[in-house]
Amino acid sequence: MKKPLLGLCAFAATTISAMAQGMGVGINPPVSTLHVYENTANTGTTAGLTIEQNGTGNPILQYLLTGSTRWVTGIDKGDANKFKIAGNTTALGTNTWLTIKTTGEVGIGTNSPASLFSVGSTSPFQVNSSGAIVAATGMTSSGTITFSGLSTPGIVHNSAAGLLSTGLIGNSDITNGTIDLTTKVTGVLPIGNGGTALSTTPANGQLLIGNGTNYTLGTLTAGEGIYINNAPGSIEIVGVEAGITGNSRSSTLATNAIYYAPVNGGVTPNTSDTKAGDRNLMWRAGSIHALHVITNANVGACPNVVTVMKNGVATALTVTLNNSGSGSDVTHSFTVVAGDEIGIQINVGNCGSARMWSWAIEIDK
Repeated sequence: MKKPLLGLCAFAATTISAMAQGMGVGINPPVSTLHVYENTANTGTTAGLTIEQNGTGNPILQYLLTGSTRWVTGIDKGDANKFKIAGNTTALGTNTWLTIKTTGEVGIGTNSPASLFSVGSTSPFQVNSSGAIVAATGMTSSGTITFSGLSTPGIVHNSAAGLLSTGLIGNSDITNGTIDLTTKVTGVLPIGNGGTALSTTPANGQLLIGNGTNYTLGTLTAGEGIYINNAPGSIEIVGVEAGITGNSRSSTLATNAIYYAPVNGGVTPNTSDTKAGDRNLMWRAGSIHALHVITNANVGACPNVVTVMKNGVATALTVTLNNSGSGSDVTHSFTVVAGDEIGIQINVGNCGSARMWSWAIEIDK
């Protein structure tokens, strides 16, 4: 008995060609292993390629890289006849990445899309049939989210219908209509609306001081017997003791020599500094500052230095007279406690002639 030849066979006007390079349905020769060709006006069930399952299994189409990855597409009869695409699996219901329900809902990463388009295993992101986002749980962005309909700079508002728009703040944006603050505040806030009417940043130790119309920035000024320290973030006001004063009582102080005297009283200075003899004993703690010095004539064009001493050691509270008869140091200060000794050191320059010297210091608590 002869074997039938593999060649051209006709079945109900469909040509099936089996050749070395593959099988062709409706075409000869085929260009691939299986080549299905149709040239008809069919648009219904008679068109295309049909994969039919009449049993309990799933009608599926599989794509396989030998020994590696398999993708499966088809109808999952066990899950309400949903169309699915599953990756790296041998079963349509495992590793399902795309699901389409028979009612049209599409899910990515979920077998049960809750809206027309759902993403995530529990559909945290959903878009309905109108194209509106109806769920967006935990929306984040590593860059910039741009809303094309919000191109006008301003504050984002929502309408009663839930539509977003932008605009400037108006009285209608506030429930009780009281945002005006003198024409919605441009520049500085006036005093009448709770502001300062100032645009200047306060410096350390400055206060708002009323001038009868507005505020000005200023620092407190010390009065008689008052000392004020305007420090950053704080102001210290203390009572000042009457200044301690003294004088040399003698005009015989030689040039180019150093003399010592107590701060208080009129005494003849000595060329050495001794306890009790050339110092005053402090009766309480405090701060020594503001040294003022005067002579009875210009001392000449050479340095003459008057320094306050503490326990026999020179401090930074110093006045230098050079071609002048008076001077002050209101910058430096030092602290004392009860029992400390203070005095005056006069370093007479090497020019001019003998002079009378007077001095004064201030003490505060």
